[in-house]
Amino acid sequence: MTDFVTPKRSLLLGAVLAPFVAPLIIALWMVAQLTITGGGWSPGGAQYLSLIFLVGTPVAFVTVWCAGLPLVAFLRSRNALGSVALCASSLVLGPIVMLVFMTIIGGAPSSLAKYMSLLGVGAILGLSVAMVFCLLSGIPLRPRSSTPTGK
Repeated sequence: MTDFVTPKRSLLLGAVLAPFVAPLIIALWMVAQLTITGGGWSPGGAQYLSLIFLVGTPVAFVTVWCAGLPLVAFLRSRNALGSVALCASSLVLGPIVMLVFMTIIGGAPSSLAKYMSLLGVGAILGLSVAMVFCLLSGIPLRPRSSTPTGK
């Protein structure tokens, strides 16, 4: 019997490579913001970029392996594993992870505007990592039917 919800490629490929997307997006955003505002590049900029990758990469890996893969397993067990479902779930998971991380490091938002901004950044990062994970793992757009058509 065919398993209709199995991705085309290994989930391991997505789980190993997709977490690098989050710190990359943060680094690109920082560089774009400096370029657009004309703030210039300071000597400490390279150190800041290094810090983004040194802290952001492990956080992204822990999130993918401890929350993302269990979410994939849950969706698969419900015959609901598809890119749309996984990405929609990641839009919720990303802000939660961002708020927990910021609270742990002592950077909890001090105003409603900062809080909402943090939620938005978390949603963008969660969605971005999930999209790359789905592409690398070959997860179909929508879950395939668990029963063949015509029955």
